[in-house]
Amino acid sequence: MMTIDLDNKRYYERLDHTGFGQRLREFPADCLRGWQEGRQFPIPVEFRRAKSVLLLGMGGSAISGDLLQPLVQAPIQVCRELTLPPGVGQDTLVVASSYSGETEETLAAFAQALNGLGPKLALASGGRLVDIARQKNIPLFELHHPGPPRAAMGYTFFALAGILTQIGLLSLVDADVQAVSLSLQAQVSRLDIGSPLASNQAKRLAQK
Repeated sequence: MMTIDLDNKRYYERLDHTGFGQRLREFPADCLRGWQEGRQFPIPVEFRRAKSVLLLGMGGSAISGDLLQPLVQAPIQVCRELTLPPGVGQDTLVVASSYSGETEETLAAFAQALNGLGPKLALASGGRLVDIARQKNIPLFELHHPGPPRAAMGYTFFALAGILTQIGLLSLVDADVQAVSLSLQAQVSRLDIGSPLASNQAKRLAQK
């Protein structure tokens, strides 16, 4: 059986055509940047009356809501369906999250939410969701990230965390996020391709 030298950087350069390794190296900084942008996002007055959160999304765009559920000091629900769940009222902040802005389920559920009186927010990098937000004068957090949706999870998670902290539904401070970013950076250093096989758990797992 052929043995691959996992300490040889040329293997990674040849196989990682999309540059995903670099996206992973940038993940700790992405978290910090998302937090800062979320904290600086202009919060409309009606957001502050929200007593619950409904996040509409699929795939990587929905995971932020899942991860926030045990942290947010209010009910937060994630909807991956074409229709809204029951109980969406005027005190529910409806967040439509679609990296591409073209996710059918998210767009369909958000179209229903537009008929309600509650506060609404859109997170997208482009597509129809951006167009709808601008047409309907809905606050839009534009996602500026160079990688695919799965690589942007840290950025989108902390951007939403920053917004919810502004509203008062989440209790985080800058020091918390900086500590997370530093911890992640230490993990990157331990697991990156420059870290030798003998002490690199990721490489040892890959070898097995």
